[in-house]
Amino acid sequence: MTLVDKKDNEVRVSRNEADSRYEITYADNDKVVGFADYLINDNDRIFFHTKVDDNYGGRGLASILIAEALEDTFPSGQVVVGLCPFVHSHVEKKGYDGAYRAGTEDDKAFVKEMQR
Repeated sequence: MTLVDKKDNEVRVSRNEADSRYEITYADNDKVVGFADYLINDNDRIFFHTKVDDNYGGRGLASILIAEALEDTFPSGQVVVGLCPFVHSHVEKKGYDGAYRAGTEDDKAFVKEMQR
């Protein structure tokens, strides 16, 4: 399936395992214009930060990015943890067929510890 932004430009979403994040780029160049950071804790994939470059705002990129990240996570059987407000909001509005829970204070502490 071809992914396009609100201006009909083709985009790609890929998982960057080395940096524990999903990245969105435009098909005509490899510049990362947005990302969703995650960490794995047991069977949880904790999404804790989503960012789209301000120069690319309003194009629906964050929604595409999160939808693709969730689709990629589903087959793993991991629980999606929406610590990032955007991920939480996306799941609340559009749903998710896999296991999901909102982030907790323990998740915040885990992320903080892992970022040291």
